Amino acid sequence: MKKATINLHYSIEVQWDPNSEAFQRTLESYQHFIHPGAYEETVIIQAVQQAFRCGADRLIEGVGFVKCGGALENETLYSGIDIDDDDPEPIIEVEYQ
Repeated sequence: MKKATINLHYSIEVQWDPNSEAFQRTLESYQHFIHPGAYEETVIIQAVQQAFRCGADRLIEGVGFVKCGGALENETLYSGIDIDDDDPEPIIEVEYQ
């Protein structure tokens, strides 16, 4: 029997303006509903993780919608967070044991 560990590495570029009205609303909402005292980085990580797992075309709880590759599902609930891709190709490493 063969055994291997497969490592998948993904990169998603994210951009936001911490002073924008949209992002400030997102941060306040996240701190109110999800995690009191959460930092900016916490919100960004959560948004990217959820967009990667479930797609950027859905509402992310406590965050809103992220813009993905320039596309935005709902401008009213825009989080102020932009990502380049929600389904990037992985870098794959295989380690045989």
